[in-house]
Amino acid sequence: MTAYDRNLSTNERQWTPDQLEFMLWLAMPEYQRKPRMQRAQAVKLGLSEPTLSNWKRLPGFSDAVIALTREFVKSSELAQILYAQVRKAKKGDTQAARFVFEAVGEIGKDVANVIIDNREQTITVIYANSDSQAD
Repeated sequence: MTAYDRNLSTNERQWTPDQLEFMLWLAMPEYQRKPRMQRAQAVKLGLSEPTLSNWKRLPGFSDAVIALTREFVKSSELAQILYAQVRKAKKGDTQAARFVFEAVGEIGKDVANVIIDNREQTITVIYANSDSQAD
């Protein structure tokens, strides 16, 4: 650890361009990574594989990767996940319906039940704290 590293808290750390590129690579789903293996990513960056492994142990590194992953999911994967859950909900999966409603902010944890009527093609939400229903 350098004096530079010791003087920075996790929130203040300045990552190098190579570290940021490695973080982005780690944040991608494995099937989308190019190159696929860490060893090849090290070669691409002109570094050794142990260097990349050491970076993973730096304070704040994994938090930064998680934050990048979260942004990736929000920007590209979330729509696919939501649509998959909507398809399940339309087939009668009440857990999927509840997930979709919660994800889009339509209902909170105070929902007592979700009723799906496939024949009528309606979804009824019954709230635990009132007698109101929303279709």
